[in-house]
Amino acid sequence: MNTITFTVFACILATCAALSCTPTPGKGCINGVPFNQKTQMVCGRTHGSEQPIYNTSEFGCCDQGIPFNRTTSYCCYSRVQSFKIGKCQPWNSTVPEHCSCESPQPLSAEEVTEQIKTQPDGPAKPVNTLLPNPHACLTANSTDGCLNGWPYSWGTQQPCGNWLVGFSYSGCCDGVPYSYFTQSCCFFNGAYKVLQGGRACDCIKYGCM
Repeated sequence: MNTITFTVFACILATCAALSCTPTPGKGCINGVPFNQKTQMVCGRTHGSEQPIYNTSEFGCCDQGIPFNRTTSYCCYSRVQSFKIGKCQPWNSTVPEHCSCESPQPLSAEEVTEQIKTQPDGPAKPVNTLLPNPHACLTANSTDGCLNGWPYSWGTQQPCGNWLVGFSYSGCCDGVPYSYFTQSCCFFNGAYKVLQGGRACDCIKYGCM
């Protein structure tokens, strides 16, 4: 994977309470640290003293909060794929498995249903943090993070752009949440789309079809 340069801010979890931020139009807040919503996005978990803030012109957000370099890669079928290897295309059962860039083993309908049932936090809906929160947080604490005034559990949730998603059941399609088991993040003609179906698209190797 390419080396990712994080936007670094001094917010070690033990001292996050010392920081405070109130979101305003165009300005977002992650764990008490401001970011520009027009040019930046939040992707994935906080790593120690580093807040997961990325410039949207350089980086996208894939799968369960994985940042990727837009110049060299893209998100397709819940994976970061390389432009050098293949192209994101619609998938169906006639596509030979060896043509897939990573030859994944898709879950059966029964396995999908069982995984959703056994998630400890359940298939909760993603939270749109651009909506007002009457009980808004200003920063993080030892148990919860804070995105745009909305608290989230360090153990079960993470940011996907301006959304909060449960990382055990939701994926991130360049800032848009989708069901990890029943939908797919697809990259067609330079644009991202969330499509119905757990494997609606896949990276197909160049020259394979």
